[in-house]
Amino acid sequence: MTEQEKQQLAENEQVKEVMALLKENRAPGAEEFAQLISYVGQMENRLAEAVGELKNMRQELQEAQNHSLKAVMQKSCQAMEDSISDMRIRLSELKNKIVEGCQNILSDFKQRGVAALNGITHFLGLKPLMEGLREMADKSIQTSNRAISKVESFSAEFHETGRHLKNMSRVLLGRDLSEAAKESGKIAGALKAVIKAERFCVSAIRNGAEKSLQSLERLERSAQRPSVLKAMRDQKMNPGKEKVQAVPSKEQESR
Repeated sequence: MTEQEKQQLAENEQVKEVMALLKENRAPGAEEFAQLISYVGQMENRLAEAVGELKNMRQELQEAQNHSLKAVMQKSCQAMEDSISDMRIRLSELKNKIVEGCQNILSDFKQRGVAALNGITHFLGLKPLMEGLREMADKSIQTSNRAISKVESFSAEFHETGRHLKNMSRVLLGRDLSEAAKESGKIAGALKAVIKAERFCVSAIRNGAEKSLQSLERLERSAQRPSVLKAMRDQKMNPGKEKVQAVPSKEQESR
């Protein structure tokens, strides 16, 4: 992970400067932009937590004594790690795009002043990245759900097999049969807990992407308002050049 990836977006100097300018000048979209940065920050935190949960999962697998369960879950763990890696890349791209947009805004601000703040969304082509991140989160949640199903199926089958073997011994000894399989083992339960925690983090990322898209839509609407107001003001200050010509009188026509 690069230093830029480690740095929270809200801590970036250009981002902070743009947020301050928007607030100081009461520019349209100031609140929406601040919300957008906040949601991205929340996604950063949840993604870091998801990475930590996957490390815990790897640790649980290393301690697992059942080699069959290990083999099954290693594939699922790898699939989840690949999903998280893809989301990290996409989130990094999103952060870079926002920082780049802020740099453009600051550069334009030096040239045009406050007017540059009205077109904030023109520098932020974020929608495709956010939508892509949301789709990745959806796929990752599906991967986690499949992993949980595998743990549950394997655990149920493993313990059912154990019950049958135990009942065979009971028959030989003339004892009553065991009616139910034992509950999932400690490792299976621990794996499920870790996967569910990872899925919770990814679900939060998915919600963050959705909220970010909503903030971006509000930001775009806010940024469009000044142009309309400006057009109205210009119309008042510069009335149309075309004037209705007076209808000539009959006396003028006779001349």
